[in-house]
Amino acid sequence: TAYLDQIGAARAESFNRRANASATESHGAARLDGALGLDLAVAIAMRHNKTLQVARLEMAKAEGRAWQSYADVLPNVSASGAYTRMGDILSYDFGGETMSVGSWNNYNAALTVGQPLFHGGASRSALDSAALGTLAAGELFRGASQGTIFAVSRAYYDVVLAQQLVKVNEDAFASVQGHFNDVRRKKQQGMASEFDVLRSSVEVSNSNTELVRQRNALNLARTSLFNLLGVSQESAVTLSDEPAFEEIKPDHDECVRQAFLNRPELIQAEIAVKLQKETVRAAGSTLWPQVDAFFSYNMSKPYTLAIGSSDWGGYWTAGVNMSVALFDGFIRRGKTIEAEAGLAQAEVQLAN
Repeated sequence: TAYLDQIGAARAESFNRRANASATESHGAARLDGALGLDLAVAIAMRHNKTLQVARLEMAKAEGRAWQSYADVLPNVSASGAYTRMGDILSYDFGGETMSVGSWNNYNAALTVGQPLFHGGASRSALDSAALGTLAAGELFRGASQGTIFAVSRAYYDVVLAQQLVKVNEDAFASVQGHFNDVRRKKQQGMASEFDVLRSSVEVSNSNTELVRQRNALNLARTSLFNLLGVSQESAVTLSDEPAFEEIKPDHDECVRQAFLNRPELIQAEIAVKLQKETVRAAGSTLWPQVDAFFSYNMSKPYTLAIGSSDWGGYWTAGVNMSVALFDGFIRRGKTIEAEAGLAQAEVQLAN
């Protein structure tokens, strides 16, 4: 309930910001004025389109995951320190002379280095998965960019066409309206019947209905274009480019070949198969021993290895750890089944 209240308050605040937006800005979007050509429209969309912004941020996320993957192969270094004040210390009485063991104030500092040596292929798999994830994010952005360019071009010319249709219907309405006025005058002069007036009136009504429909279609087309551009719906622009017919004669086989080589969706599907193979490899890595090297240097005051010392002292330790999972409660088996099913799924999607 608390979360729903917070979400409701956030949406209400967003609505208030939109309602109070200035004349040059609507809900955080800039307003456009003046002439707008297709090339400029595409350039604006490449910068402000929300879908592209999400795809661009997905690339940043992939870069972050790539940096994280290095943790599986590079050393990890940590430092720690502590201060302890004792409430009481151990003391002995030797013939009236008191001897204390320990110190009221204790200091400790440590530097620890760990280095993965062998994790059954999981480290290599993590690096490869991160690299593939970066490629996938790049292809996602490329596909989104191509889709945006196509959508903006189509929306731009939809507006141009809608404007032309509105103009045609305005002329048609003016024509039938003039004809209706002529018929009424003829009716007054006895040169037309009541039926002629009624028929002309119906034509005026039908023409007006079509004009309203085309104006609504123009408003919807403008809304769609401004939404794709990521700009304010209050923008007032004049589209300066007119559609031009250019005949092309594509070669079917060459088009298919180019699609197989360059379609972002197909490349993403290929990457998805490779990613799932890495997931299968990572799931099986727990069968192997996990080997790590370590080094630690510790300093303390009083020095813990020298009885009676009150000064700083240090010592180091180094070694290799190895662990083998004897029984993991079927986690590895479950992950393997899931990864293999995901691989088969990715292969089916690629073939499709």
